[in-house]
Amino acid sequence: MALTGESKYKILYNSFLTNTKNYSEFINVSCIDMYNQSGNGVLEETFKQVSYEWGNIMNVGMNIVGVPNEGIKRFDEKYLILKNSITAETTSLQKQLPPEATTPDKEYVKKVLLKHAKKSWESKRRFLLQILIELRDRQISLTQSVDKLNLTSNLMGGFLTGTSANGLVNFDITSGTSINNLRSDVANVANKLEIFCSNIKSATSLKYINKLSYPNEYLFFVDKLMDTEIIRYMDSHKDYMNAEKLVLYRDNELINELTKKRTKYKGGISKDIMNNYRRNILKFAITLLNYDVSRYKEYFKFNMLPEKLEQIKSIPKSKHNYEVNFTQNNSELSLVRNFFTTTVMGTNNKSYNSKIIKNITIT
Repeated sequence: MALTGESKYKILYNSFLTNTKNYSEFINVSCIDMYNQSGNGVLEETFKQVSYEWGNIMNVGMNIVGVPNEGIKRFDEKYLILKNSITAETTSLQKQLPPEATTPDKEYVKKVLLKHAKKSWESKRRFLLQILIELRDRQISLTQSVDKLNLTSNLMGGFLTGTSANGLVNFDITSGTSINNLRSDVANVANKLEIFCSNIKSATSLKYINKLSYPNEYLFFVDKLMDTEIIRYMDSHKDYMNAEKLVLYRDNELINELTKKRTKYKGGISKDIMNNYRRNILKFAITLLNYDVSRYKEYFKFNMLPEKLEQIKSIPKSKHNYEVNFTQNNSELSLVRNFFTTTVMGTNNKSYNSKIIKNITIT
């Protein structure tokens, strides 16, 4: 005799809503932290290629931010390119040296740049890796709740039982108002999530390579070339206030070290070129700050990312139970099991689609 009864989807919906909010909030905070502290170029390079997204929510196709692919690898490659450029003395910061710079001046600048390039690469790489690991975990959690919702779009329900997942319960769901309400509420959440994610993708779209003449120096040095002295030389006075806020997260450590006066006991550059070299560095730094400030409104202006995030966060948990009647259907065992093994979520490459963290590598 077939098993019949009533199933409620309130807990599943609220779990999906919570996972959506957690996912969105984490992305927002992480992107802003990376932008403020390290510059937008790191984000752009990281999200240049995404491997793990998903297919649909309840038969409605959409895209989310996804898990970046080979972002760490590209960052490592950029560091090696910069390191070689410093060694060859072809970076912009080395070209800013006045014509009268001597060999000791050039050697000192090279030494400082190599030190800061390695330091920046290590710290930013570590921070980036932490973000990507957490992003992967949160997307997995979101994927698992969506998987179960996707079953209901086909008027099916089911779950695996037992530690080895050998047991399987599956059933047909009765169509009606409750299922339609569930679909409508899920669609509302999914729509707001996709709008938010599209704004994140816009903010992190790859542009710095074409906008800046020395992109690798921007990637690794922008946070150490910021000085309040350069704010008044921005392209537009309308950006002064945003520039001041952004510079607060950064410092002028590299500027100061590059223009340190050489003494009998300490390395540095000749006092005869100090002022000219500092002025040249500041002019170069202005171009970097101009670029980063151009993205400021995307992260902080309310009718951009903050508004889209608030639309998700303001969705209340459901008070409805979404009750539906069900009847057990053994003929659909294989179909239901497929939802829990290969799932419609993710890319077409099924190695990403097992909903197991170890299957989604961070590279």
